[in-house]
Amino acid sequence: MRHIVPRNRPLSIGEQFEIPDLIPEDTDLLWLPHLNIPIRYRGSAKLLVTLHDLEMRHLKLREPRKFPVYLYSRLVFPLIRRRADAIVCDSRFTYDEWLHFYKRTRDVHVIPLGVESAFFDARPGAADHLTPNPYLLYVGNVKPHKNLRRLIEAFLKIKDRIPHDLVIAGKLAGLRSGDRSIPGLVEAGGERIRLTGRVSQPELEALYAGADLFVFPSLYEGFGLPPLEAMAAGTAVAASDISVVREACADAAAYFNPRDPADIARAIEAALADDARTELVRKGRERAQARNWDRPIAETLRVIRATLPDGAAKTGD
Repeated sequence: MRHIVPRNRPLSIGEQFEIPDLIPEDTDLLWLPHLNIPIRYRGSAKLLVTLHDLEMRHLKLREPRKFPVYLYSRLVFPLIRRRADAIVCDSRFTYDEWLHFYKRTRDVHVIPLGVESAFFDARPGAADHLTPNPYLLYVGNVKPHKNLRRLIEAFLKIKDRIPHDLVIAGKLAGLRSGDRSIPGLVEAGGERIRLTGRVSQPELEALYAGADLFVFPSLYEGFGLPPLEAMAAGTAVAASDISVVREACADAAAYFNPRDPADIARAIEAALADDARTELVRKGRERAQARNWDRPIAETLRVIRATLPDGAAKTGD
């Protein structure tokens, strides 16, 4: 197995020109763990593509900054439909979207993601310097579909009734599609809203483990891994009531309408009650344990072996 790492930015024109020249001539199977299928590749390798989501397919044409990404999606998704020998979707939700837009079901597999074992052993401590108070946690970026704006609005409604800060961990600057309303809302929260920026893996694990509640307000996801990571770390979860999050979390989260800040606030306060939080922690641990990497690895290997040319499949390990 050889690992190809392009130098160009993902999903860029430069990457498209670069990838074909990096593929060895004797390649039997090219696995693209994203949707960047090389348009000008003319080799004989079988193609396996992992689809994490179809979010680019939903971008609004009236937003000029997003138009090139939208055009890219309209080019590569049909190409994947025609040329990929096998496709892996992270969730049934992504599979259903794929089927809706592109109709192909042949050799399309649903293999949910797994939770890294390190999150099960996470302990508070490595992130003590980031906040001294009890806190609610959000992990992610500020793209509009992540819905951070409404989470902050919900927090501002209840901040005087709870002792918790809101800790926001993740990349907050330099995103072309960032939500520009966020800075003003953060300022309104004063010292009660804490921005960490990017954090190390040990800090992330500790942030999960130390939070009283992890809140996941996203409007759109291809899978929804952060809530499961929080559950593995022993933290209660409140999350958007959307189908893909229900698919990942089942009954182990407290759900809310992600488009209604008042309902987000209601769910947060309800989940922070001692009995409710204890039950969410119990169910969350069980759910995360059922979502480890054993099954995804086994099923991915099965798809790889089935996709390899007959001779390569018989001699490979």
